[in-house]
Amino acid sequence: MNLMRWADMEDLEQMIRRKDVVPERTCVLCHDQLPDPSRFLRVSVIPHDPEAFARALFAELFVCDRLNPDLIVVETVPSTHTWDGIRNRLERAAMD
Repeated sequence: MNLMRWADMEDLEQMIRRKDVVPERTCVLCHDQLPDPSRFLRVSVIPHDPEAFARALFAELFVCDRLNPDLIVVETVPSTHTWDGIRNRLERAAMD
């Protein structure tokens, strides 16, 4: 799993390709910057509320894992106090 922030669809696709992965084999979990779902294996829109995001995130990661993607991208969450716990766990998971 990789945490990413992108400006637009082209930016996201370039970041994915730099990891030697094609977008068509990538699952994207996002909450703000919504890419075109036809270009990816799966695009999931997760709520922009911290509590709802946390609940939806693990369910979506499970679904993505079953699709056996080459890469799972999670859009970086906001840098605010209310998101600290989620951001910390995502950053640790991205290191594995």
